[in-house]
Amino acid sequence: MTIKYWIFLLFTYVSAQTNKELVINNLVPFEEYVDTPGRERETQTLQQRMEKWFVPSVSIAVINNYQIDWSDGFGLAQPSAGANDNTLYQAGTLSSFVSAIATLALSQQGRLDLEADVNTLLGPSFKIKYNDQQKDGVKLKHLLSHNGGISELEFEGYPQSISQLPTLLETLRGESPANNLPIEVEEDFLGFEGKPVRQGVEEDYSSGAYAVLQQLLKDQTGQDFKQLVQTEVLGKASMSSSTFDIKSPSNAFGVAYGYDCISERDTVVPGNWWNFPESAAQGLWTNVKDLANLVINIAGGKSSRPGSILNAATTAKMLTKQTRKGQGNPPANENGMFGIGTEVVDGQNGNTWFVNTGYSEGYCSEVIGNTDGRGLVLMSNQDCARGHFLLGEIFRAVAQVYNWQDAIGNSKIEFNKRMQVRPAPPSPQPWEGNYVIDDIQVPPLLKGILEDVVGRPITKDDLPFQNVYVTSSMIQPDKHLCSMYIYPCARPDKIGKYCTVLTIWQVTRAKLGDITFIPDGPNGYKAEFFLMPTDFGDIIGHGHRTGGAPTRGPPGGTTPSPGDRDRNKNLVIHNLLPFEHYVDTPGRTDETQNLEQRMQKWFVPGVSIAVIKDYQVDWADGFGMAQPGVSASADTLYQAGTLSSFVSSIAALSLVQKGQLNLEADVNTLLQNFKMTYNGQQKDGVKLRHILAHNGGIDIDEFDGYKQLSQLPTLMQTLNGQSPANNQKIGIMEDYLSLDPKPVGQGVEEDYSSGGFAVLQQILEDQTSQSFVDLVQNEVFGRARMVSSSFEIKSSQYGLAFGYDCVSDRDTVVEGNWWNFPESAAQGLWTNVIDLAKLVINIAGGKNSMAGSILNPSITAQMLTKQTKQGQGNPPALENGIFGLGTEVVDGQNGNTWFVNTGYSEGYCSEVIANTDGRGLVMMSNQDCARGHFLLGEIFRAVSVVYNWQDAINNPNIEFNSRMPVKPAPSFQQPWEGNYMIVDIQVPEPLKSIIEGIAGRPIKREDLPFQNIYASTTMIQPDKNLCSMYIYPCANPDKIGKYCTVLTIWQVVNAQLGDITFIPDGRGGYTAEFFLTDTEFGDTKIHATRTGSATPPPSLTTPSPIDREMNKQLVIQNLLPFEHYIHTPGRTDETQTLAQRMEKWFVPGVSIAVINNYQIDWADGFGMAQPGVPASADTIYQAGTLSSFVSAIATLSLVEQGQLDLEADVNTLLRSWKMTYNNQQKDGVKLKHLLAHNGGLTVLEFDGYQQSSRMPNLLQTLNGQSPANNEKVAVSNDLLGFGDQPLGQGEQEDYSSGGYAVLQQILEDQTNQPFKQLVQRLVLDKASMRSSTFDIKSPSNSYGIAYGYDCLSDKDTLVPGKWWNFPESAAQGLWTNVNDLANLVINVAGGKNHMPGSILNPTSTNNMLTKQTKNGQGNPPATENGMFGLGTEVVDGQNGDTWFVNTGYSEGYCSEVIANTDGRGLVVMSNQDCARGHFLLGEIFRAVSVVYNWNDAIDNTNIEFNRRIPVFPPPKTKQPWEGMYSIVDIEVPEPLKSIVEGIAGRPIKRDDLPFQNVYASTTMIQPDKALCSMYIYPCANSNKVGKYCTVLTVWQVVQAQLGDITFIKNGNGYKAEFFLTDTDFGDIKIHLTRTSQGVGAASAKSATAIFITFTLVILGFL
Repeated sequence: MTIKYWIFLLFTYVSAQTNKELVINNLVPFEEYVDTPGRERETQTLQQRMEKWFVPSVSIAVINNYQIDWSDGFGLAQPSAGANDNTLYQAGTLSSFVSAIATLALSQQGRLDLEADVNTLLGPSFKIKYNDQQKDGVKLKHLLSHNGGISELEFEGYPQSISQLPTLLETLRGESPANNLPIEVEEDFLGFEGKPVRQGVEEDYSSGAYAVLQQLLKDQTGQDFKQLVQTEVLGKASMSSSTFDIKSPSNAFGVAYGYDCISERDTVVPGNWWNFPESAAQGLWTNVKDLANLVINIAGGKSSRPGSILNAATTAKMLTKQTRKGQGNPPANENGMFGIGTEVVDGQNGNTWFVNTGYSEGYCSEVIGNTDGRGLVLMSNQDCARGHFLLGEIFRAVAQVYNWQDAIGNSKIEFNKRMQVRPAPPSPQPWEGNYVIDDIQVPPLLKGILEDVVGRPITKDDLPFQNVYVTSSMIQPDKHLCSMYIYPCARPDKIGKYCTVLTIWQVTRAKLGDITFIPDGPNGYKAEFFLMPTDFGDIIGHGHRTGGAPTRGPPGGTTPSPGDRDRNKNLVIHNLLPFEHYVDTPGRTDETQNLEQRMQKWFVPGVSIAVIKDYQVDWADGFGMAQPGVSASADTLYQAGTLSSFVSSIAALSLVQKGQLNLEADVNTLLQNFKMTYNGQQKDGVKLRHILAHNGGIDIDEFDGYKQLSQLPTLMQTLNGQSPANNQKIGIMEDYLSLDPKPVGQGVEEDYSSGGFAVLQQILEDQTSQSFVDLVQNEVFGRARMVSSSFEIKSSQYGLAFGYDCVSDRDTVVEGNWWNFPESAAQGLWTNVIDLAKLVINIAGGKNSMAGSILNPSITAQMLTKQTKQGQGNPPALENGIFGLGTEVVDGQNGNTWFVNTGYSEGYCSEVIANTDGRGLVMMSNQDCARGHFLLGEIFRAVSVVYNWQDAINNPNIEFNSRMPVKPAPSFQQPWEGNYMIVDIQVPEPLKSIIEGIAGRPIKREDLPFQNIYASTTMIQPDKNLCSMYIYPCANPDKIGKYCTVLTIWQVVNAQLGDITFIPDGRGGYTAEFFLTDTEFGDTKIHATRTGSATPPPSLTTPSPIDREMNKQLVIQNLLPFEHYIHTPGRTDETQTLAQRMEKWFVPGVSIAVINNYQIDWADGFGMAQPGVPASADTIYQAGTLSSFVSAIATLSLVEQGQLDLEADVNTLLRSWKMTYNNQQKDGVKLKHLLAHNGGLTVLEFDGYQQSSRMPNLLQTLNGQSPANNEKVAVSNDLLGFGDQPLGQGEQEDYSSGGYAVLQQILEDQTNQPFKQLVQRLVLDKASMRSSTFDIKSPSNSYGIAYGYDCLSDKDTLVPGKWWNFPESAAQGLWTNVNDLANLVINVAGGKNHMPGSILNPTSTNNMLTKQTKNGQGNPPATENGMFGLGTEVVDGQNGDTWFVNTGYSEGYCSEVIANTDGRGLVVMSNQDCARGHFLLGEIFRAVSVVYNWNDAIDNTNIEFNRRIPVFPPPKTKQPWEGMYSIVDIEVPEPLKSIVEGIAGRPIKRDDLPFQNVYASTTMIQPDKALCSMYIYPCANSNKVGKYCTVLTVWQVVQAQLGDITFIKNGNGYKAEFFLTDTDFGDIKIHLTRTSQGVGAASAKSATAIFITFTLVILGFL
């Protein structure tokens, strides 16, 4: 590559990124569209404008020069799911654009006539009904152009609660269950002369017309509309994610939820979206990339660009306005705006803009394209009442950045027709408040017409609202109408008025225009609302103010630039100071680590972070894995656990603020259905404030939660401790450890109590008569705009983080993925960091009277005041507490206050740390706090350093700073490491007597929750599934020589394992003393003695993120095409991008992980995992035959443990089933032969089972019994042998999945464990393969899974049912991702080098990586070296290293693992069959090898990717021999012919081949019978010049491959010889003759031209 080339690539990439950044950071607010003299226009970011218009998400695609310049998504597509450019939105009325193109395509083909009367095209089931004035005249073109006078402006849609949707005919006829009137030609009821309105001379948008069009298309083509549009538009325009199918909320993956514009917040549409069965009018689901492809296609039609759906003439017709002023009879009064199916705006220099808007319930979209190759596609999930304003701002930003002056200045483009406005004045204004409508004034002529129509007088009650609330920038009608922003009008004739564009009266499509506020006596105001425009003048509404507006003010602070935000984020995530370095030890330099390293350290799968600065979110993001196959994001939902009480407290304080609750009230006076039980010492005194401050002495520290299948208790059952509740009754606890039977007064001693918040929940429900969930929604979530938060019990896993526990040295998913907490107020919250950050900002703002705050300054101050003070109370409190009302409180500096809340839950840990001066940090993780809290502390310190929060770093009262200071752990093994057994427990008096008195027996060591403990230099691990914890040399001067930790091990007295001393016992062994600290009576000591030793830790270096990203870009931008593998003289090899090669090989999605120095250098996904869902490094693929690699490792692990013997005969290991031998061979198959594929077993690969098929059990598979679709697994007959001598096992390799089915039975027989559980324990858990499973996947839950695609024909075809199932687990049943496989590769490679944590020891690893079949060895001797070790292909490397290679074949998938024992490797997984996918994988391998300088890989011919047949590039012109060929005969060499015919009992015929015809072109050979096509190229071998080469497998009997091909002139025609190579007896030849000439090779239309490739899998002759 030249420097110039790299600069060009870099410039192209940076240019698009620069354009995007310029757009999203420079939106001119709608209110500043007009330049007001003396005012500078201020731009805002896209995020700010999305917040302004309450738009949860928007996706954007910008088109330049007939291609997508950039596309991306922003915000939230649905709770906890970020938007991207693949997100699917409901396109609404934009559907008609697609439907019109399909119609024009049929017109172009001569199948429809645009001038035809629609009733002549409609079948007998439906005809257009005309009115009394109009009898005929609606033509097909009128339907498309909205000038046919057809009724039904827009269809209303159907909520999810309506299960029965109407048919198309029911819609057209207006019959139930349709919710519309019949579709017909409208009456001109506002006309004055009774004359008909001619079609084609007056535009009136009509979705009804497109419902008629849909029926017409069905009647004329006999095709279902969806199939028709798929064929004519979606397929041709590469709209692969688009569909007209009704979407089900049960499968919402990749779909944006719709949001409505009710009130000052974004509200999800009931049921997430509504359904529109009127497909042609409003039924499309699509994304911005698909629409961009369509725009490019249509724009290209005008200039006859190849591949365009419409030709130049049809495109010109489409983009010609159909209604012209002065034309028609009667003449049209004005020019229309519609062409055929699109709005049309004249451009400059002969170009044309075409514009389409998509209105739908909860969605708003816009397409603006130009025939010169420019365009913009915008899709949002907010109703157009708000969303359209944001889209307009984006349009203007794009137009400015790309210098589209003809767009900015074009008043015909709707976005430029907005009413000019002045900036809003600061709030509040004196006229703000609620107004009630007094009357409505309608112009006389219109009034008479309307009253005539309705048969009664018009009154103010005819308006859809009676009250309206206004502020300086917002008008909000009641009755759930959309709110709208208003601004001072800029037009000279409207100075002093306020303008908006809110449609409020659909009868006349009147819009609320300008508003005048008029003083009305002392402190009063009235208003005039103008409804315009009508044809008869303005309708005026009068109202008067009934209440003033609250005191409000804008939040303070400035918005940081995205560059600053990104810099801050990167500084944080790359500079975490490890917990073990919290204290500065003299002479030591602290080394920071990145977030990923620390997450691995603490076994935290996923963490989300939001940093707050100056009362706004500075940045928020997620890192790691929310659940298998799903990355964490800022929107990921976590279980907040005890942090729930923070939200519940705010709800309670909001009611206190309103006077509905009194903090000083006794709780039993507030409770109606439950009463608090006091103990024998304490009779009363618990006040509401005591519950909030955790100083009421109420029991139950935390609720335990309930597993998924458990019956959940009601709140009353929880309070009373009644089954199925798993807690005791909630009351005042006894002070049983006190030596004095005096009561502890409420308010003077803190003890965290979740039980108290269960009582609070009952109080809130009793006092408000509302459910707790509804109450918190109204009082907190709605007001703080916490749109994703909920107290509901979760059943769907979509968007959620799974909880992980801290058991052992790994992260273990919580049983059932998460536990349920029905105790909502205490522990029931699900939320994300964005929502919590909004709440933090709201509460912090309350102290400073910021607008919109839930709590006023007085209540906020009470909340943030410590409730337990030293010396106060009766009896006096012994020390200051930490709790205010519902939150920990830490005094800050300069009068500010920190408030801190921790969320403990089973499998989750969260933290909120915020300051009333507008700073804060929110962190949520899916690891138990036993580990997760340490990571959160490290993040907190990193944030504090980056943002210079000195008052946080040095504040010892913030818990993260009160950690025990530690010294760094030694980097080498210590002599005391190993396993320790507890000998005794020593409890100090008087604690011992108290506890033994309660228990009624002596304390024993068995009372501890563990009896053994494993200790190393950095880790202590108790048995009995307790959490492991890291330990470090103590830094306290009084503890030198000891090790410190903070592991809680004895909940009875909340004792914590503190410092530990390891003591030589004088006999070469060690004893240990473990101190349980923090008791009131002294230290409890545990004595233990060592029983075993440990191993040393690994040492690795980590590359910088910049290096990783550079490596990745170098790989994905520089793939050398397969057809260029050989250097031909005079030709320069041109690399292509990964995206181009994926198109070439029809691979929808691919995921890649590159391993360097025993760690993942980078991992990512590219393309599409399934429609609308991009691939990622976490995407789950079917691993197919690669499963055997995992199964072999499990087997070798058992061998290493002495449970299995590789030399054992398999029948001695089998119990449930026995191996059947052939007539020649009676025994001899050993366990090692199964692993090495040299046991001669049948079944090359299992075929799999479609979703509808019944699946066999393992024994049915082994016996070949129904429903199994395979032959019996046995030792195969040596059908090609020449004597009666048996072929000894171990001397000839023949891949056998059947052998691994036998292996599976052996493992289950020998261990008495199901295979899945066994491999989980032996491999998946130990190698941190968290997302991997051998379970059968159900298509009903395809979240995070890549769909499989097959190689049939010149396209990618979805595998029936999305994927096939393989119950043969050990052979082909694995589902996994590249991250997991990379972890396994690292583990195996490390085994050779004694790396800790390796599953296999060096001896087992060496056995595995030793070739098992050697040339000259065995009896009879093997004729050549094999390629298999034990469960993997083995390739000798250089310098004593070894490559191990595994390929994963499966129906619709192809994967590859190539790794070296020196710590290098590559994992690639794709969702295309290996017949094509393997070629892409090879190109990726070569690119990685070049970038990483793996010269020993590039030049190693034993690696399969390097064994490809070298080829010349194909000719660029049509060849005379192209065409269809028919097979004449098949020529088989002797003695093979005699052998095969002897077995078959008949001669070999050409019909024995799996195809009879083949189509050949310069680049492609395509057999019939739905076999995979394959690209062919001129052979480069010197002995095959003039021939064509390929690697198409065509005959599995002898694994023959279609090799070189010769085309021979035969008179005026051609014949061909196809050679089947790789047989032991010579070439099998197929002779063919051409039966028809070809149509020529398709010419590539761009650098991203699509080519195909794939290897055929063909049924055998037997």
